[in-house]
Amino acid sequence: GDVVTALNGKRVEITNTDAEGRLILGDALHFAERDLGATHLIDVATLTGIVYSAFGGEVAGSCGTDPAFLDEAHLAARRAGEVLWPYPLADAYMKNMDTWSADMQNSGTR
Repeated sequence: GDVVTALNGKRVEITNTDAEGRLILGDALHFAERDLGATHLIDVATLTGIVYSAFGGEVAGSCGTDPAFLDEAHLAARRAGEVLWPYPLADAYMKNMDTWSADMQNSGTR
């Protein structure tokens, strides 16, 4: 597939043209951190059908790198009558994104 360079300088091989939203979102999150000084970011998006398959339509999947901030988000969701459930953000998953032509591909293997 084509290879594009993301705003953070990472090269991404496009292996799934239906997974373009995550590329734009990645650039937007990087811009918010780099140019606007954001220290904590929350994104609410339907980037994958796997979360729906795992949790159904009543529970939203969540992941993050700051456990305390993630706990605050879960508490806020409960107060609003919503349910967030954490799913793992494991380094081992990155091997599914490996490609020889770029830093990563935009859609992992199954």
